[in-house]
Amino acid sequence: MKLSKKSILYRTFSRFTGILLFVLIISGPAALLAIPVLLAGVAIYEYVYWQKYEFFIEEGDIKINSGVLTRNNLDIPVRRIQNVSINRNIIHRIFDISEVKIETAGGSTTEASLKYLDLEDAEKVRDQIRQLKDRRSQETQAEEENKEKQEDYALTRKNLVILSMASSAPSTAIILILFAVSGFVGATVYAQSIVQLVGGLLAATLGAIMLSTFWMVFNGASTFTKYYGFAVERKKIQ
Repeated sequence: MKLSKKSILYRTFSRFTGILLFVLIISGPAALLAIPVLLAGVAIYEYVYWQKYEFFIEEGDIKINSGVLTRNNLDIPVRRIQNVSINRNIIHRIFDISEVKIETAGGSTTEASLKYLDLEDAEKVRDQIRQLKDRRSQETQAEEENKEKQEDYALTRKNLVILSMASSAPSTAIILILFAVSGFVGATVYAQSIVQLVGGLLAATLGAIMLSTFWMVFNGASTFTKYYGFAVERKKIQ
């Protein structure tokens, strides 16, 4: 976006008045002869300044590029802006221009000012910055709310099944070993023949498997029910 072309006249008038007053004090009335040269020089400078001045909003930053002999590049993040105002004094109204002041956090001084825009453009810029700032604030608030609701850790069904099986594994293994050993010992002691010994060993093995399976299912189901829907969530500290 460019400044108003009327700003060339206003800035030329303001700057030329100050320069002429200074020259008259130093050189006296003879300096009046230099008025056309001074006026032309100031007007050319202000035209080049207007031509090189750039103002635009890019990726949430307000960028202002200005300067003739040296270039000044100013980036203002929208999130830092506290206030945007339009200033118009009597001279501004005569030239039908406006100054847009941008104030940021951390101080009451103006971070940047757009000198000068047409009133309609100034109002558009002010409204655009305010809308962008409001949208940024809403996005930030939404992100914070999502972070508050975000789960740090949640058990999936797959992880819950693995946990249920793992929790019952030690006790299941102990039951399997104890029952198998006791069955084997009993079959060996009380068996009176090879057939009875083999049958006792098979019965002890099958019984150990059935009992350990029942225990693993029962204990796993208890763990699954206990931790179903378990999640660790963020808690907002008031």
